[in-house]
Amino acid sequence: MVLFRTTRRNLAAEELKKAAALDTNFGPAGPILASLYMESGEGTKAEKCFQAALTYGPTDPRVHMAFASWLVDRGRIDEAEAHAEQAEKYAPTAVEPRLLRGQILLLKKDFQRAEQTFQALHVESPTDAGIGGLWALSLVEQSDPVKKRRAQKVCDLVLRLAPSSPDAIAVRGVVALRSGIPEDAERYLSAAAGSGPLSADLVFEFARYLAERGRAGEAKPLLEAAIAAKGRFLHRQEAQSLMTKIVKEVKGPGG
Repeated sequence: MVLFRTTRRNLAAEELKKAAALDTNFGPAGPILASLYMESGEGTKAEKCFQAALTYGPTDPRVHMAFASWLVDRGRIDEAEAHAEQAEKYAPTAVEPRLLRGQILLLKKDFQRAEQTFQALHVESPTDAGIGGLWALSLVEQSDPVKKRRAQKVCDLVLRLAPSSPDAIAVRGVVALRSGIPEDAERYLSAAAGSGPLSADLVFEFARYLAERGRAGEAKPLLEAAIAAKGRFLHRQEAQSLMTKIVKEVKGPGG
């Protein structure tokens, strides 16, 4: 990493490849190099690193997963789904590829397939509150009132599993909102925001809720925090678009 930041990048790449060859737990070198290029604002070179890594290890699910996450962050959802499917193909029993594919299906509004994915994962890991929360979100986005009621029951289960989890509390708020109970939505979302760190996607949900109610000033710092957060952020493109709109609203005409 130090070599990369001192511009000795060819040497850094060779050292990363050596480390990856010596220790399988180190991870493939390509995605690590790609992340370093992204830190320095060189997105084109980052993508080339992923492509090179896929040429070198086309069946490595870790490379497909890293590239899929990178593509999601840039709004290239169909490409991301293809790589998530490849990751699942080469690691069929692993949770993370299926989890990412389910999240991509949520982004694509393919809620029935997302529901099937998260329900299957929940059967395998019934005490995982994060999976339960995603299952609830896939249910509540559907128009069927039976599924919306089921989403609320799943949320109750998630809160029993993780009563102090900010994400679990926030999911309950989103489910309340999609179920037409806005007063409960704000109560849960506010409680979640005040109880600890939230995932960027759930921070975005709260910011969008506030923005839709004309509370742009409250939404703006939440969006800033979500956009600045490191790691996977499924709604990054939507968050950036909403931020642009809010900045214009806050400045006002001629600002």
